[in-house]
Amino acid sequence: MPGASRFGHWVVVLALTAACSSTAPGADAGPPDAAGPATSRPPPTGGAPSAPQPPAAGTGAPAAMPGAPARVVRVIDGDTVEVVFRGTVLVIRLIGIDTPETVAPGQAVMCYGPEATRFTRSRLEGRRVNLEFDVERLDPFGRTLAYVWVDGELFNEVLVARGYASVSTFPPNVRYVDRFVDAQRRAREAGRGFWGACAADAAAAADGARASLGARAASTPLATPNRFARTSGCLGISEPPISADRLG
Repeated sequence: MPGASRFGHWVVVLALTAACSSTAPGADAGPPDAAGPATSRPPPTGGAPSAPQPPAAGTGAPAAMPGAPARVVRVIDGDTVEVVFRGTVLVIRLIGIDTPETVAPGQAVMCYGPEATRFTRSRLEGRRVNLEFDVERLDPFGRTLAYVWVDGELFNEVLVARGYASVSTFPPNVRYVDRFVDAQRRAREAGRGFWGACAADAAAAADGARASLGARAASTPLATPNRFARTSGCLGISEPPISADRLG
């Protein structure tokens, strides 16, 4: 991808701690993965029960968590999983966040993508979780949009706080956007995850890029980093717009 202009945009936004993007409503970032269409289908015969059963002690989702119970049967990548929910297998796209791609058709594996996938697999695969929905239930690719709760934690937020995901929010699904923005700020400041492993070059150049922004910051849509790829030692970033009033 064209490195100079895209990297310049990314650096500007990193310096201002961009929080989220605001493109088409409901269009959570990222194309469907190589696993195929995200349509609902019955669970495998002889496999999952028609409805999730109560979790075993120490292995499932606490009843006090928001949402409805489901069981994660497969982790596709860091922000996409398959679950059995009310007797149907659904592809779940986590709302409000974006992890680096590992399985998107036609895209290279991105910096820190494998780490994000491994972390999600270690925390969710085979587990009972709760799914909490927002205003819109499906993205343009047919995936079900949800917040995933496990062990009393909002896993979408955990990914951001650990530096495995960046904020990528699309109205009207913005219930936890303030929490995600705060988690991203703390992760970036601490250099956690890809903020340390993938963004060193961008952070070093941030001060110089800030001066070039000038008056544009008040009115011009800017980019937010939500794609992390190794390109000649720097980051290659795809750039959806973000309104300047979302910068923090």
